[in-house]
Amino acid sequence: HVVHIHIKDATWNPAKNDADYNWPGEGEGRVKDILKDALARRYDAAFLAMAEEFADMAETEYRAARSALAGADSKALLPAEVMGRTYHRILDEIRTSRFNVYTRRAALRRRDKLALAARAIARVRLGFRG
Repeated sequence: HVVHIHIKDATWNPAKNDADYNWPGEGEGRVKDILKDALARRYDAAFLAMAEEFADMAETEYRAARSALAGADSKALLPAEVMGRTYHRILDEIRTSRFNVYTRRAALRRRDKLALAARAIARVRLGFRG
């Protein structure tokens, strides 16, 4: 369920190959559309398409980060690894629920978090990545 909405907006800057952040509603993030849908609690085709697009972007960023860190010190990055895998699993849960974040809170059970952490620790100790 939604308790807090953090609003960011941006305009893509090709010269920097990065975003320039704007006041909400002044960028390309469709903030007004997102807030209208959030307040109406609608799950229409437009909302689902937007949510899927954001989830795809998050997935792309997750994969890029994992790839960029492939040769990094896995022991030093263990907390980040656990956190990344936890949030990736939550993203999977949100997708599975068809982005129902208004009436259902996306979270992992404590035992699932512990299992993710244990697997990450085992991979680091055994020298595996992936």
